[in-house]
Amino acid sequence: MIICDSHIHSEFSSDSSAPLDSIIQKAIQLGIPKICLTDHHDIDFPINPEDGFDFQLDFDSYFAAIDEIRHRYGDRIDVRSGVELGLMNTVAGKARDIADKYKNELDFIIGSSHLVRGLDPYYPAYYEGRTEIEGIRDYFESILENVTLIDDFDVYGHLDYVVRYCPSGEKIFRMADYNDVLEQIFKIIIPKGKGIEINTGSLYKNMSYAHPHMDILKLYKDMGGEIITVGSDAHKPEYLCYDFETYARDALTSLGYRYYCTFKTRIQSAVKKNCKISIYLYTYKYKKMEHIRQFNGLYVPSFLYRKFNSGSHLTALFVSYLIMYCFLYSTDYVVYHECLFFSFFQDNRLRRHPDHHISHLGNN
Repeated sequence: MIICDSHIHSEFSSDSSAPLDSIIQKAIQLGIPKICLTDHHDIDFPINPEDGFDFQLDFDSYFAAIDEIRHRYGDRIDVRSGVELGLMNTVAGKARDIADKYKNELDFIIGSSHLVRGLDPYYPAYYEGRTEIEGIRDYFESILENVTLIDDFDVYGHLDYVVRYCPSGEKIFRMADYNDVLEQIFKIIIPKGKGIEINTGSLYKNMSYAHPHMDILKLYKDMGGEIITVGSDAHKPEYLCYDFETYARDALTSLGYRYYCTFKTRIQSAVKKNCKISIYLYTYKYKKMEHIRQFNGLYVPSFLYRKFNSGSHLTALFVSYLIMYCFLYSTDYVVYHECLFFSFFQDNRLRRHPDHHISHLGNN
């Protein structure tokens, strides 16, 4: 099952009025063990006189509200604090300042493009004086500029967001028109350990596919990309985990992705499908802590599984440690400190609506 929605907006985003409390209660109702709130902060965003949205996050109030929510619901759900940081090539220094200032508070930073040289693709004016293909290409080229200059994000959000508001709709997108610039983007972010997300927000906005297009997901994987987060981009509680265990699951598995990722304190954790037992290892790469890997889907012999459930931990722990040691020995990761524990996932089923079942991520 999907165990985290990593892209959620609340009343702290200009374009959402959802109380934090309502989001948490919905997540608990869905049986999600963890969520990451990622309210908007778009640096130097021009205020639109029509709606007055400025997309400026009051970080102090935001973190205080999340702390209060953790105090109230911490025994039922892991609530993580993130931000969706609007990026442009002119805000590199300010993005770095935010990441540094709130390094102790932020678990996760999504870098997103909502503006291209001051123009918002949401409005028809973005396409004035140029074709839709030129407008889409300019959007991707602006992302290339951003990732060249800015490192202060963990994944790039809704990579083809611009397509959502094309006058001709999604049918205008053809991978061949932009393959070269997307390759350049991935050549930069993949070696840096940056990821992308599957964003299902487009599915409840009348698109037939989630962001980004399957061809983009395939290119990212073919070029060696592995870091994928899953987010609903929900601005209302009813859209939490929207189509995660249908579209998102099927898209990832059909392309050969073996896991998706979550983040805590800006450190990545990989979550594999078919999970019954989870083992966490704090690892160092080249003597510098890079991320936490979570290895799921280990099939311990049934007699050990029964012993573990009945309280006989040592045998299962020892055997699992040997398995993990052999696995790590064959990689370029050096174990600096191990913190092993088991997490048994309950057989909860997520529901998109009260009458809508969503199947498990794994083929149990």
